Amino acid sequence: MRQFFACLLLILIVSPSCFATEFPKQNRILVDQAGQDDDSNTGEQVDYDHPSNILKFADYLYRTGDYRRAIAEYHRYLSLENSPNRVPVLEVKVSRHNYWLKIGDCHRQMGEVESAISAFQEVVKKGNTLAEKARYQIGTTYFLAADHQRSIAAFSELAGSTWTDSLRQEKAKLWIGINQLFLHQWDQAEDLFTALSKVEDIQPSYYRTLAKQGREMPRKRPILAAALSAGAPGAGRIYVGRPADFLTTLPAVILTGWLAYDGFRQSGVRSVKGWTFGTISGIFYLSNVYGSAITAQIHNRQTVDQFLQQIVLPE
Repeated sequence: MRQFFACLLLILIVSPSCFATEFPKQNRILVDQAGQDDDSNTGEQVDYDHPSNILKFADYLYRTGDYRRAIAEYHRYLSLENSPNRVPVLEVKVSRHNYWLKIGDCHRQMGEVESAISAFQEVVKKGNTLAEKARYQIGTTYFLAADHQRSIAAFSELAGSTWTDSLRQEKAKLWIGINQLFLHQWDQAEDLFTALSKVEDIQPSYYRTLAKQGREMPRKRPILAAALSAGAPGAGRIYVGRPADFLTTLPAVILTGWLAYDGFRQSGVRSVKGWTFGTISGIFYLSNVYGSAITAQIHNRQTVDQFLQQIVLPE
């Protein structure tokens, strides 16, 4: 018992600091540095609403062809123009017009012509260095939409602008001639390309040759096709390269005509059969004549369209 109390007394006397463990100073520093490294490895949370990140995401969507979402992100970026604390004023003034061009291109890629034009016109209104580029894009957008008259008007305005450099003016004139090709204005296009051939940086000889080929392209004459079908039902279809129509048209006209003749031969002018099949035969005959003329026109249009589809457009 005495030994037990002696041990207890000894424990109370000994300082508790003997049981405390303290890291050396250098070890404490290393531990603190490790904590900082862990924080750096974890990284701070990305601010997706920061203008630079919004712009990066919009450019990514634009490059990958997600045009609808790219438009939304570009608009979100441009909306920060009124927040000077988020976007430097100089950055906004310099870049915003370029992003309007991208918005316009997104709309154009989706076939939204009017929306694309509106976006490009946002740049034109400011009259800055990108305005002429926007006018150029307006002209090409109308061309891609097959609105060649409005494309010519846009490029004509660009070609006559005193602020446009000479090379861009000549390119605008080149596009005017290309639009004239698609309008089948072969002579006017050839004259324009001939005038442009004097400019070293523009090489319109290719398009001048196309204008000449378009003018001299063999075509079917609708009047001749109709006359042939009037003389021999279906002959006009052979002329325009559709012999299969001849094999159906001629028998139909002959058969209904013979049935009409047979009816009148049996019952005279009061024959219901004669008048019925006579009317049907007349409809077949007139349709054959008119259809041959229309088929010739369709043949010519398809031939020209196939010719125009092979045209290589300038960059």
